Amino acid sequence: MFHTLVEMTIIIIAVMLFMITWFSRKTTRNNYMLFLGISYLFIAIIELFHALAYKGIEVFPAQDADLPTQLWIGTRYLEAATFLIAPMIMKKELKAYSTLGIYAIIRTILLVSIFSNNFPACYIEDTGLTTFKIYS
Repeated sequence: MFHTLVEMTIIIIAVMLFMITWFSRKTTRNNYMLFLGISYLFIAIIELFHALAYKGIEVFPAQDADLPTQLWIGTRYLEAATFLIAPMIMKKELKAYSTLGIYAIIRTILLVSIFSNNFPACYIEDTGLTTFKIYS
């Protein structure tokens, strides 16, 4: 219960960050913050899938520990890539709708790869964390 509450709080904060940056984009003209705000909308969506994938919540049919771990790793990779790219955006013109579209495509590819079992395993029952998860 505590973990789910923390996850939902993180999701709400991420969506609020998106809303603030999206609705103030014309007055602030801060490409760095707008890029982070857009990315955190999609990070929040994957984070929601992560929170709903835990055993006992019964939202997804495959109720093993690998699915939420894969979603968590995918979210962290997307977040890390965002913070690597964001400084390069600061001085360039950012097309908000194009950025939304690109992140929607990336999010969709990430979720399809996870739910179609094309994403590397991160946790194996009776064995524990995989090498991929540990190094990630």
